[in-house]
Amino acid sequence: MSSVAWGQSALPHAHDCWQRVLGTLRDVGRARSEVRRRLADAAAFGDPADHEEAAERMVLGLDELTSNGLRHGRQPVGLRVCTLPGHWLVDVTDAASDMPPSPSPGRPAGQGGYGLFMIAAYATAYGWVPEEHCKHVWALFPRG
Repeated sequence: MSSVAWGQSALPHAHDCWQRVLGTLRDVGRARSEVRRRLADAAAFGDPADHEEAAERMVLGLDELTSNGLRHGRQPVGLRVCTLPGHWLVDVTDAASDMPPSPSPGRPAGQGGYGLFMIAAYATAYGWVPEEHCKHVWALFPRG
C-alpha cells in the first residue's frame, strides 16, 4: 500500500455547518443517522449534487474521522459537517493537538490502520491543523 501523507493543511473556510460534540462511539452512530437524514431532506428539495453514492463515501469518511478522534484523541471531540459548493467538509476536532493523524499500513489485516487511506482515496483534499487547545482533522468529499 502506498504512503499517504496526512500533512498539515489549512482548514477550508465554511459557514453552512452542522455541529455535534461526541463523547462516545455511540454518538458516532447518532451523528451518522442525523447526517443521513439531513442529506435525504436536501435531496427531497431537489439538490442534484447530493448523490447517494457520494453521500455514502462522505458518511464513511465521517465515521472514520470521528471514531479516530474518540479512540486516539482526547476529549472533547467535536464534529462539524459543512456544505460547500460541490463538496462536503467533514471536520473533527479533539484536544490532542500534539498528535497528528498517522496512517498505520503495517498492521495486520483486521487490526485497523487503513481508514485514513480510505479517506484519502475518497476525498479531494484532506489535512490537519493544530491549534492551541485542539487539532482539526478534516477532509473534503465531492458531492457528486
